[in-house]
Amino acid sequence: MKNHLLSLFAPALLTATSAYAATVGHTFTGVTTSNVVTAGDITAEFPVGTRWTVRVEWDATAPYTELYPSQSTFALTKFMVILEGQTGNWTSSSLPGKASFGVNQFGGTHELQFTSGWGPENQTNPTIEDLAPYSINVTLTDPTATAISSLETTPTGVDLAKWSEGEFKFYLNNAGTSVIYGSADLVGADSTPDVGVKQLGGKALKDGKAVSDFGKAKVGKLGTVLKYKITNASDTKLSEIMVSLTGAAKKDFKLKKPAVKSLKPGESMIFETSFQPTAKGKRKAEILIYGNGAKERAFNIGVVGKGE
Repeated sequence: MKNHLLSLFAPALLTATSAYAATVGHTFTGVTTSNVVTAGDITAEFPVGTRWTVRVEWDATAPYTELYPSQSTFALTKFMVILEGQTGNWTSSSLPGKASFGVNQFGGTHELQFTSGWGPENQTNPTIEDLAPYSINVTLTDPTATAISSLETTPTGVDLAKWSEGEFKFYLNNAGTSVIYGSADLVGADSTPDVGVKQLGGKALKDGKAVSDFGKAKVGKLGTVLKYKITNASDTKLSEIMVSLTGAAKKDFKLKKPAVKSLKPGESMIFETSFQPTAKGKRKAEILIYGNGAKERAFNIGVVGKGE
């Protein structure tokens, strides 16, 4: 990748901007689900299943900038996006005053759309390979029409339990056919993943808390291989099951993905992960398991090993 790929953002991304006393915000994450890019060549760097992160913040006391019968617009004080590529991370932020979000009440649907602003001149990183990012947005949809109470009051928070869908769109070169799509992890009141995971030879794993230790291996040499069993813990069929790696040392771990991509309730499948360090020292990454084409929240397993 070119020098537009930057290191992963600092933990400060998760804190509110101190310049605004009433700043609130959210960090949205997810994976890409399709990649319709007809110009440039970025699909190898950002394939389907690429992790993305968008951080948004706004002043909860600020008035709307536009108001219509069924929608209003408020200014964002921060919009930052990260795409976790195969060889590095592409990151960009909106310039001050360019990002916004719309609050919509369309018929029987409520919607929030956080957007970076239109045009590469409004982004801190105006190129991705040989393409230009025109607009990046995250849209939340609630078909029950219960999430938004008012069009005139800035939301002080986003209760993700009320939103059933979240979509990520990344428009490139001002062309409708050059778009990266993704789905968002919506963690609300019912945040239990639809998969159960067990490391073979061990106990059932807890989502977000489990860590598999692959021990030590010499740099460049194959080390420990662990097997995991995925079980459909829901009462409906899971299709398009996806297993991927993320994290700083994801290239030190290799996945042998399951041949089966769908499970009926109670059915299981096996996949393998091996450790082959590329450098000395502690190596850390994460395994992410999704159901229904990444529309379900990911089951997260930490993996660690030591290169010698």
